[in-house]
Order: sequence, then structure tokens, then C-alpha cells
Amino acid sequence: MSELMVEGKECVMRILISVKELGWFKENFPLIKWEPGHTEIKWNSNVPEEVEMARKAFEAYKQKHPKAMAFRMNKDDKKDVVELKEFDPNAEMIVVQDWMQKG
Repeated sequence: MSELMVEGKECVMRILISVKELGWFKENFPLIKWEPGHTEIKWNSNVPEEVEMARKAFEAYKQKHPKAMAFRMNKDDKKDVVELKEFDPNAEMIVVQDWMQKG
């Protein structure tokens, strides 16, 4: 990317990753710093490469976890929460998590 600042919305997605599947995500998405627990993926809505990486990570997680829930919300006001059926590249914040297993 050039030194010019790219205008656009800064977005973030938090995905819940288990220790068991951490290796798979690291291998398939090496540009993302995956960690057990909530991994944060950040992108600028005007940078196609960043949007596409976030979209692919979202879709891969949803494919591995068909019952996973995804929600879009504002970073400052988390009262306006909307369930997502597909990736929203303009969402300020997305939280993705699989249904809880037996505890």
C-alpha cells in the first residue's frame, strides 16, 4: 500500500477460536495472528485485499461451524446488535462464535 492514507471505515471482527482448531486457521490464513480465544481481524472497508481476507476467514469459520452465530454492532454503542447471515464488509464490529458445547 502507498504512503497515502486510505479513507474508509476501520472495522474489526472477533472470532472465537478453540485451541484444538488453532493450527488449521494459522495454516490456512497465515497473515492473521490467530490466538486461542477471541482473535481480532481488522480491515479498512476501502482496501479490497483486507476486506477479502476478513471475508474468507468469516466464511471459513462459518463452514467449519455451521451453527455459529454472527452479530454486527457499533463499537461504541453495543445496543444496536443485528444478526448477520453473511459477511458485512462495512460493519464496525462483527462477533462470531459457535454454539456452546456441553460444559
